[in-house]
Amino acid sequence: MNKLLTTILVLAALNNNVAFAQKKDKQLSKEKTVGNYLSEDDMLEDAEYYFYQGEYLSALPLYVELSKKHPKNVYYKFNSGICYLYKSDEKEQAIPI
Repeated sequence: MNKLLTTILVLAALNNNVAFAQKKDKQLSKEKTVGNYLSEDDMLEDAEYYFYQGEYLSALPLYVELSKKHPKNVYYKFNSGICYLYKSDEKEQAIPI
């Protein structure tokens, strides 16, 4: 009985994660630019989503904008630098950050 209950709970948790990922993909499919975010939290959420999906070029302008707004935040600078490493024509931008 405990094994069955554990299996059901694990499957339910996995199902929720898959549903969330699909919902997130649909939200991000809209054309968003740096200027049309309602909050910095939304911008950070999308930047992190793109970053952890390996879509560094999509995350880059978001992290750059967040870095401009918070110049002392090393997390934004670090992730901007990583993103610049994947941009072939601006790799040198990763160094000064």
